[in-house]
Amino acid sequence: MKTRCQILLAAAVLLSGSQGSWAAATLTNDRAAWTAANPQAQVTNGFGAIGSAKQTVTLSGGGTVSSNIPRWIFAVPFDGWASDRWLGGYAGSVWQLWSTGSNQFGSGGASPQSFTFNFSAPMKAFSFLIAPISQGVPGGLTFYTAPVKLMLSTGEALTANATSQMTQGSGTFFGWSGGSGVTSFTVSQPFGGLGIARFAGVAEPVAVPGPEMGTGASAVGALLLSFLAWRRRNPARA
Repeated sequence: MKTRCQILLAAAVLLSGSQGSWAAATLTNDRAAWTAANPQAQVTNGFGAIGSAKQTVTLSGGGTVSSNIPRWIFAVPFDGWASDRWLGGYAGSVWQLWSTGSNQFGSGGASPQSFTFNFSAPMKAFSFLIAPISQGVPGGLTFYTAPVKLMLSTGEALTANATSQMTQGSGTFFGWSGGSGVTSFTVSQPFGGLGIARFAGVAEPVAVPGPEMGTGASAVGALLLSFLAWRRRNPARA
């Protein structure tokens, strides 16, 4: 019995060693460091037709990211979003997030607001600019600073003050790197709405069996053959 257990244990170890390991994501507000760590990241500046309600955005590197309800797309500059109010002079489009989702100028409300986005495939690294905004009204938005929390589907989280202001620098950077199995993320703040812009990401590689998998399988097969031969030689102990 002891020999049989040893053989089965060795087989399990070989098989587990041939599989990829899970990795925790590292979250950051440092745009320069994230960019340097992910030079292959594909940037998405355009989210869709301006003035439309969009629920799913196609990413430049392939795949999509979707919100649970439609969000409104605005251009920069438009409705108070001026290019000199975004980090690095960003001038793409903005996904404006309101809790109602049914009205272009819907109120974000006074209660905590959370917005979840789902990827069509896991992302190894991803980043965006985000700015808090108060109730949207035709002709302008109110800008301020508020604590925004980013939480990944794998549990890692980061909270930092996000700022929107009348001078260059609005749109606080949030991102993560090195994660595995991240299929969605949630952004939340105490009240109001959010403007999210400039997606950049690196898709998680699709796992394929490598040479080590073949080696592991061969070793397991050899162990099983050895076990069967041992049983024939020791029928009373099998």
